[in-house]
Amino acid sequence: DEAEDDAAEGGDKGGEGKPSSGVDMSEGIEALHAVANLTLAWIGDKERVAPEPLLSTACILHDLLFDLQGMEGVALQETISKICEAWWSDERPGAELVMPQVVSFLLVRSLSPEARDLDIKRLYAVRGALLLLDFDDPSIDSLKGLLLRCASHPAHLKSTEGRRFLVFLFGLHPTFIEELHETIKAQIPMAKESLLKIYGETYLRAWRGADGAEEYRTRLETCIQELMQAGVHAAQRSTHNNVRTMLLHGVHDRQVRGTRGVDDLLLRLWEPILWRALKVANPLVRTQATNMLADAFPLTDVNAKNAEADELIQKQFDLLQALLSDEVPNVRAAAAAAVAQALGSFWEAIPSSTSKVLLTTLATNLASDKSSVIVRVAAVDALAALLENPLAHPVLKILLPSVRNLVHDTSEKVRLRFVMLLQRVSTVRSMKFFQIVPVDHLMGRLAADASRPAMCSAMTKLLAPSYFPQNDDPATAEALHVGRCLSFLKTQPNAALAFYAHAFEYVPLSTLGTLVALLLEQAHSQTMAASLAEEAEENDEEDEEESKSSRKRGRGGKAKAKAPADEVPVALVLKAAATVWESIYTEVNETADTDADALEAQELLLAAVASSIDESDPDGLGLLPSLYASVQGDW
Repeated sequence: DEAEDDAAEGGDKGGEGKPSSGVDMSEGIEALHAVANLTLAWIGDKERVAPEPLLSTACILHDLLFDLQGMEGVALQETISKICEAWWSDERPGAELVMPQVVSFLLVRSLSPEARDLDIKRLYAVRGALLLLDFDDPSIDSLKGLLLRCASHPAHLKSTEGRRFLVFLFGLHPTFIEELHETIKAQIPMAKESLLKIYGETYLRAWRGADGAEEYRTRLETCIQELMQAGVHAAQRSTHNNVRTMLLHGVHDRQVRGTRGVDDLLLRLWEPILWRALKVANPLVRTQATNMLADAFPLTDVNAKNAEADELIQKQFDLLQALLSDEVPNVRAAAAAAVAQALGSFWEAIPSSTSKVLLTTLATNLASDKSSVIVRVAAVDALAALLENPLAHPVLKILLPSVRNLVHDTSEKVRLRFVMLLQRVSTVRSMKFFQIVPVDHLMGRLAADASRPAMCSAMTKLLAPSYFPQNDDPATAEALHVGRCLSFLKTQPNAALAFYAHAFEYVPLSTLGTLVALLLEQAHSQTMAASLAEEAEENDEEDEEESKSSRKRGRGGKAKAKAPADEVPVALVLKAAATVWESIYTEVNETADTDADALEAQELLLAAVASSIDESDPDGLGLLPSLYASVQGDW
């Protein structure tokens, strides 16, 4: 009181008629600091009983919390808050008297742009004080607004305690559940996947935490069912996808299926919505309902008898079969994905006769659906997804060859997806991709799609292990690489050039650089052999007929060497080397010790290829010696 009187007197002397507050003056702040520090020190010992006057002091300090201003006031606020938090955590008598202002203070701190994880931890530690509030009293509307902001504040959602606090808020008061739900629902259309995951987990944990509190659980189930309804009937596909993602991390999470009450909850909430939505006239609703059925599958009645449970499962398979034949392509595509998801997750539990019918429809009807590219893509994706389940491999090994012609589909998107399917097949030990699509078909497709980067890249990824096999012995590996390259060039030159143009995407730089050098060495060897053969022919004057033949093969008075029938033309070998070198040149240029050597090597290679169309030197043999000498040393 004396400190306040002194502060007031000082204000009268220098205030010039302006109103002043004692707690804003430095002398008063210092006095309050002393009192607050003494109080904090006293209650620091949990075993020490706080006398009644100390509680009165704490209550006075608590009431001053939001009246303090300035830098010194902020420091005092922090001390007062710590007093009240300690009083609450130690469960001292009268703790409920020192918490209302502190809860608001900590809320404001945790929602500020500078909020730290520690601020949210402090708020979470005193969350129980919120149960003291009367949520029917209009006077706490401002506090409820702060609580609702926690549902969308980044600092809260990133913090473990912040997410736990959000779950706690769902159990704060029955009427507050709907307000919190509306706040979260407003965030869903534009939310990122990480945020949707948090929301999904929050609803699930809140529902589990309400076990035994019937009113809370009923209201939560209504909110979850509203999300389901919104996901099925969403006008925007993005909203549907976001609700779907949220449910996948919540009640649709496979890891929680089968746990206490979850399957019963899903059947109870979906039954009034799903069966009807799958048969409505609106194709968008049917499509979105199909997606939801795939995520919720199988909807089961845990309390039903075996016959009734089997009937419910069969009902869902019948719906999927009907959806595979829907008149709208998007619905058929969604049904294909749903079938793959159901079979892939529950293969061993589904009767083989049912699996056979669904797979046959996928492979025969949807994979050859000429009316829609979307459907054919979905069918290929569905078959590829089933490869993730080893139990399906024996059936797919027999089924996949029937769709091999999709590699020649008129749509590049379908062809690309089918090659990606073959890539998955190549990782399965019991299956070989060339048993599904013959190699000559793959080579023909690679040559035909040489101008399509996406297809060439996918085909190169598929074939790279075959033309760049691994071997512990580097010399053996190099011999295999160049041998298979020459064989590839000889049998399928156009496909080979397309393949080696994209090999850099999947083959190490050093391996390709070595291949370039070996190809140049091969070209050099063939040229030297041809040169020796030419000299032998010119020196053989006894065979007049052979000499005449040699002169006929000459052009401009100069004899031209021809590669033996079993060898790849030198020009083609050089072109392959140039193709590989051009694809890796940029990276080589960045990693080479001297850029001049790399640049010279590339220029010589490209010049050699260009000279192959020169009538005076069609094979580019004139540049070969300098070309070979330039590159051989680099690698």
